[in-house]
Amino acid sequence: MYPTCSIIIVMVLMSQCYSNDNTLQLVIGIFRHGDRTVDKMTVYPKDPYVNYTYYPYGYGELTNAGKRRLYNLGKKLRKKYEHFLDAVYTPDLLYATSTKPPRTKVSLLMLLAGLFPPLSTGFEWDDHINWTPIPFTSDEEINHIPPFFYCREFQDLHNAYLETEEVQQRLKHFEKWFPYLSYHTGIKMRSYFNIVQLYYHLKIQKEIGMKIPLWSFPVFPEPLKNVSTFYLNTFTATKELRQLYGGKFLLLLIDIMKQKMNGTLSPINRKLFLFSAHDINVLTTLSALNTDIYEVPPYGACLLLELHKKKTEYFLRIFYEDYTSDDIKQLNINGCSQDCQFDQFLELVHDNLPVDNSLCNDSSTAKDPLED
Repeated sequence: MYPTCSIIIVMVLMSQCYSNDNTLQLVIGIFRHGDRTVDKMTVYPKDPYVNYTYYPYGYGELTNAGKRRLYNLGKKLRKKYEHFLDAVYTPDLLYATSTKPPRTKVSLLMLLAGLFPPLSTGFEWDDHINWTPIPFTSDEEINHIPPFFYCREFQDLHNAYLETEEVQQRLKHFEKWFPYLSYHTGIKMRSYFNIVQLYYHLKIQKEIGMKIPLWSFPVFPEPLKNVSTFYLNTFTATKELRQLYGGKFLLLLIDIMKQKMNGTLSPINRKLFLFSAHDINVLTTLSALNTDIYEVPPYGACLLLELHKKKTEYFLRIFYEDYTSDDIKQLNINGCSQDCQFDQFLELVHDNLPVDNSLCNDSSTAKDPLED
């Protein structure tokens, strides 16, 4: 059973590839869910919409805009890999999995709908619905709950980093806003995680057409956005933190790629793996890959890892869809070319991989922040 996480990952295996490239063996993609409503846990006492139910979606659920975004992402992946993926879905072709929250599950369904439309294939079952029902799993071997909620080792390392002079200097200019935000929200702002929650709450309300309160104008979107982005990047700011968050997931991807290389992947003819997750999962994976991506991944952001083989040598290409251009752009791994030899890749990311993979594994008693 392939584990899951808060993110969607796409893996594609095959002996031929798209365009004129016949070296592609495997594609791994990881993406964030689509546009959504606010989580109930972020509603603050003085929120003008404190009693709003976000009907008909509900709290924390995918909106129609989010459904369209992921459906279009699926169509974009179909176009990119049209000569690599079979047009018709078959069980051996795909392994798809999602994290627990409904928004990631629906995002996965929408992406699959765009990726495998049954029109003009043997799977076309209705003249009015161009959709193929495709099963997926939602196991929790990789838990969607971030380790800063339950892992003592991670908490200690992260708190120590936050106390460094570098971080204190970066954040001290924002401290003056804590009393202001506490007064206007009605909650005691105790940490920068509270700031992240508030920023997302206001951002989502504005995105879905709500009027944000006048008191937020001095702080939203800036400096709330800048502080939130910086804080989320502190989760992988050191080698040890990357090993526990981002590195653990990258280790899984490397293991699957190695299975493809040595012929032990089952089924051996599987071409595609999908994992659906969240922005922090994509961001921490980008960090573990030694990319220079700093901005928080937007809705539907998709990271693609392609394993290629030329003669007897394997190499990687990495792509990232962040909607800043029309095409899915290719990324560089720091210290390597765009065609990065697999052995060199392993050497470059070695320090980001966990030394003791048993750490931060016990999330069975962790409180799910999305279910508050």
